[in-house]
Amino acid sequence: MNWKNYSYLKFFIKIRVVHFLRNIFLFLFGARPNRENWQQRILIINLEAIGDIVVFTSVLKHYKKAFPDKKIHFLLKEEIVGIESLIKPFVDQILFVNYRKFGLNPFYGIKTLNFLRGVGFQKVINHDFSAAEITGKIISINLGAEEVIGYEGYGLSFEKPFDLNMKKNLLFIKGRVYPFFTKLIPSLDRNKALALPLINAIDHYTAIYENITGRREDDYSTQIFVEPPKTKIDGKYIVIVLGSSVAYKNWPVERFVEVSKIFKEKNLLVVLVGSDKEKNLSKRFKDLYLGRCLDLVGKINIQEVASVIKDSFLLLSNDTGPVHIAVALKKPSLAILGGGHFGIISLYGNPKINKWVYKMQDCFGDNWRCTNDIEYGQPAPCIESITMEDVSKQLKELINYIKL
Repeated sequence: MNWKNYSYLKFFIKIRVVHFLRNIFLFLFGARPNRENWQQRILIINLEAIGDIVVFTSVLKHYKKAFPDKKIHFLLKEEIVGIESLIKPFVDQILFVNYRKFGLNPFYGIKTLNFLRGVGFQKVINHDFSAAEITGKIISINLGAEEVIGYEGYGLSFEKPFDLNMKKNLLFIKGRVYPFFTKLIPSLDRNKALALPLINAIDHYTAIYENITGRREDDYSTQIFVEPPKTKIDGKYIVIVLGSSVAYKNWPVERFVEVSKIFKEKNLLVVLVGSDKEKNLSKRFKDLYLGRCLDLVGKINIQEVASVIKDSFLLLSNDTGPVHIAVALKKPSLAILGGGHFGIISLYGNPKINKWVYKMQDCFGDNWRCTNDIEYGQPAPCIESITMEDVSKQLKELINYIKL
């Protein structure tokens, strides 16, 4: 099956089949929204990945101040359970939805919607800056709220959808979902020339927040809360993240080994963190690296990863998610950065200690469409083009600045 057929099949199953069945079940078995004191409850929905949620704290931290008499509920992906401890002080109640299950199982979908209706929300805010994220928007318009507020979405998705599935999702959202929002906040860059770097997610989140609250805050920096680590690591150490959300964003392990020689020279412990699916990468690194190394890949949760980063001297990461944690903790970091969404979730923080290594390519800002033509497991052209010298140069400058 080629990627175009697979892409259409995804859309057909999620929308033509599951969404259709879910709507029938909702009509037949849908619970009435709980309206008792519902004006006191606000639901914020953001079903993005860990890093995006950390970036979202730039405005999430202000909502309780903006609505002091409301109880703030926050709906997240179940897949990132563990992040709640990092953001818990900002909201009153954290709820989870299994993202994949909602898209594939109409029975789970109706159960989830009925649960949220049972809580009851007069105001629902879909705070996703991406137009292409469909599950959160479907949930938003099916809770029976009086106010359903959302964001039109950044322009890149509309101008350069990643694949046929995204293109059809966008058409569906525009024609069948957005009309049910009582308020749709205009995008900062919709129908405008997409100049690089693209507008940062914090600016999109800020536009949503300020439009909803009518407030302008002095501080839109990111912030998280980290508990003392359960895994105590003695001495000075460097944290390395070898993997990423998708294989085409992975910088070759062999290059990580080479640039890490500077840590061996300084007798610094290298601590590897990441998810279970990255164990093969950590094994490859350990087989090649001759310095001291502690492998925690797949062994600690998000909260513990944040604790390990907080107590480290430096983070070297192939994935932006841990970098967002480092930026929020004001820790030195160096990110190996691709250009598919160039600028949307990168190029921020303290420029003296938060470094972003990249090589400009013709495909920058293409929404990763170039990866549709590469072999599975191979890095995208923009990742492949980053040399060991590129990373080593900035790594040495960063080490010299923070005086390890």
